[in-house]
Amino acid sequence: MRKCPRGGEDTSDVAVPPLTRKKPWLRWLLVVVVAVVVGGGLYVLYAVMHLYEWAMTPMEMTEDRGRAIWEPMVPAMMLTDENCTVTRRFYNGWHKAEKDFFWSVECEDGRQFVLQVETRTGGQKRLDCSAAKAVKVSCFEPIERRSVPR
Repeated sequence: MRKCPRGGEDTSDVAVPPLTRKKPWLRWLLVVVVAVVVGGGLYVLYAVMHLYEWAMTPMEMTEDRGRAIWEPMVPAMMLTDENCTVTRRFYNGWHKAEKDFFWSVECEDGRQFVLQVETRTGGQKRLDCSAAKAVKVSCFEPIERRSVPR
């Protein structure tokens, strides 16, 4: 004699329905779909994180790459910061250890500057050529023949 745990009645003559479902494959289909969605989502997240890491890793800066990146921006840098419309631009070179690029520019009004672009920060420094002469820096000369302003 089996007793019901809740009420204490005799349950030996009660018919217990079998544990069957009409469509047992639906449960497995649901499990597979959930696994694919979660697994695919994790894979996409993994791929995006590695793509972001790859995109944020700085590539080796070379003189050609740096010059191609920064040279078109030189007139805009001078116009916004010094209100200078560049009429003459001269690429002085780059400081290999620091990977900084240097240009000499002449403005429409006759002012001349040495422009230093720092590749690590994207920052820039300008030095008026008349002040540069005081620290023995010559404008419009290749960097190999002059000192680097700091």
